[in-house]
Amino acid sequence: MAATVNSVAPSTGQPSAPQRVSKINVDADNSYPTGGYDISADLPGTVTASETVQVNLGATQRHLRVTTAGFLQIFANDGGSVGAEIGNGTDLSAVVGVDLNIWTE
Repeated sequence: MAATVNSVAPSTGQPSAPQRVSKINVDADNSYPTGGYDISADLPGTVTASETVQVNLGATQRHLRVTTAGFLQIFANDGGSVGAEIGNGTDLSAVVGVDLNIWTE
């Protein structure tokens, strides 16, 4: 049960700024763990915020975001909004090459 961080774009912002923005590119795998994939070791600092990205997988939509603890979490779609977290063991191997912006300090 692992997600892959394919790349981390250099952080942008003033060197003295307390937060920086980085773009990460991620893949999921075929067995989602409850609580999300721990990708904290691959991130450029402590996450303070993350955008939520909607991904279309055929007729199914999913929402991805990174928690402040550095976990990539994936949620169901609920009428265009973020729904419940995906169930343990869900095959998300179709989630490939997704870009997310994260804010770190």
